[in-house]
Amino acid sequence: MVVINKTDIDGETATKLLVKSTKAEYIKKFYFAIFLLVVGLPIMIYGLVQKESLYITFGATFIALSLVFTGYNLITIRRIPKAVKDKNENVCENGVKYDYKFKEHSVSFVATSGSKNSKYEYGYDSLAKIYEYPERYELKFKGNITLYVNKEGFQEKKMEEFFRHNVGTSKKQIKIRK
Repeated sequence: MVVINKTDIDGETATKLLVKSTKAEYIKKFYFAIFLLVVGLPIMIYGLVQKESLYITFGATFIALSLVFTGYNLITIRRIPKAVKDKNENVCENGVKYDYKFKEHSVSFVATSGSKNSKYEYGYDSLAKIYEYPERYELKFKGNITLYVNKEGFQEKKMEEFFRHNVGTSKKQIKIRK
């Protein structure tokens, strides 16, 4: 069954959601810095204990790279709100309206921001995660694509159940968040 949802997100909310999603991607990059630190620290300690300059150099290099990545990520995370507003000026000012059609194996929608319309379609096979919040659903697709679906956009409660069934065909569990 085809389920229709109309989601309207104002500019301020759109900005907050975009900043939150972008920050989440950069926070994942801290894992690489931690990995470099975890690798570099034992190498350096081994080199200090054994008085081997080669191991000390390798360990110090890994630790230095870890610190560089951490610093870069911190600076980038600080600049995210401004970068989001610059890259998505139309959405941040005017907000965005989504007209979703949830089918059995895919979702198609038209995104309208200001006077600009864009059509998209994504299959549920590329769906990575599904989150449920008290007021909306968040569908995360591969390739850093996130769709926000307001619960109030469903015409009836029964349509929301069909929506849950349709996205459930991807075998992904809906994770409830508060």
